[in-house]
Amino acid sequence: MRDPLIIKGLDSPRNIRISAWPSLFMILLLALVNAYADGYDRPATRPSLDVRLAAIESVPATPEGPFPGLSPERGRGSRSGTRTVNVRLGSGQTPARALTAAGVDAVTAGLALASLSEKIDMRQLKPGQKFIAEVDADGKVVALKYPLSAVDYFEAAVGDEGFQVQKKQLPTDKEIVESACRIDGSLYESFRTCGLDRELVPLVVGLLESQFDLFTDMRRGDTIRLVAIKESLNGNFLRYGRIEGVLYEGKVASAAVFMHEEEDGRVSYWDAAGSSIERPFIRTPIKYNGYTSSQARRRLHPILHAYTPGRAVDYSAPAGTPVMAVADGKVIFAGYKSDHGRMVVIRHGNGIQTYYANLDSIRKGLTKGSVVDRRTQIGTVGTSARAKGSFLHFAVAQNGKFVHPRLLSDFPGVSMGEPQRHDFLAYVGRMTGRLRSLPVRGTEPLTQ
Repeated sequence: MRDPLIIKGLDSPRNIRISAWPSLFMILLLALVNAYADGYDRPATRPSLDVRLAAIESVPATPEGPFPGLSPERGRGSRSGTRTVNVRLGSGQTPARALTAAGVDAVTAGLALASLSEKIDMRQLKPGQKFIAEVDADGKVVALKYPLSAVDYFEAAVGDEGFQVQKKQLPTDKEIVESACRIDGSLYESFRTCGLDRELVPLVVGLLESQFDLFTDMRRGDTIRLVAIKESLNGNFLRYGRIEGVLYEGKVASAAVFMHEEEDGRVSYWDAAGSSIERPFIRTPIKYNGYTSSQARRRLHPILHAYTPGRAVDYSAPAGTPVMAVADGKVIFAGYKSDHGRMVVIRHGNGIQTYYANLDSIRKGLTKGSVVDRRTQIGTVGTSARAKGSFLHFAVAQNGKFVHPRLLSDFPGVSMGEPQRHDFLAYVGRMTGRLRSLPVRGTEPLTQ
């Protein structure tokens, strides 16, 4: 099947999961050998407590380490009659050896580690990795915890059928944050003026980006309203766990996103009509970061000195900024194309083709016929076309004719089924009333 490349009418750019039984055998063998070799020697020297786990960046280290709520150095365990033993891997140390060196029973430690190995590749562990063992009076493991982040961890706990592994979370302190903020400048600047954390920006952008283009459609004087849950641990900011509702009211575009929680606790996001925000196309091929901007739809070309039609969008961004495919598709062109510079063209469903021109580079290995997924990086922003400045020239064609990229937001996500939709729409009504009742901030800079 031929993939016709539509060029006529295109604006030129302007300015291994591990089996449990082999793992169990090997770990038990290593544990018994290590226990025999260690005898009553002193425990291995632990690395400095500043060795960090893979944790959320915004959580600072504490004297107890980045998992303070779970890991007292030694003390009373969470289960009656138990105590906790905090162990970190030393250089060249195996988990079994580290646990037995700390006085933990080798056999039950091996069993717990074998269960955890179904979720964790023990071969990839690095010095400083933490394990928290909950042991009884004889040193036998009752539960073994493997921290994943500041609050998330795997726990292998003994039960009727041996050790069972579950993913768990530490309880966090939660605070409701609600605000109506007037847009004045970038979203980052506006949130700062309104007293909102900049960590909210990428979350809000991720929720709204399938409905409208924040680069081209956001205007000064627009209002964004939101209700979010802010989480902290031991007094330190941790994250925004969820956004309960967002309402954007603008001169050019409006959008709304609302949370829906399933019975099993999973959270998904939907628009006001009950359609998923996970749509076939994302609106913008580069991430909003406060330093990118869109150019006017119709302006004087800096090289050709003529006004050109406005069906494409130019995204001004620093050279090297990653460019993403806006939807799943197949590459039908990747190379150099006269006035358009380095360009990638992707064919999608519904007769849609997307064009990414003025690229500095095309991703290595990306050629005609390559299949790409939505949000896959296909290149970087550059200056390869007949224009000054660093920007991405983005265009969309449907059925052989170029259209404004705004068309991409017309393709809806899946609709919520009944009876959930009835309850969801009732929630939308309540949350919309709550959002619209918030006083608008940002008309004046905040005073300290």
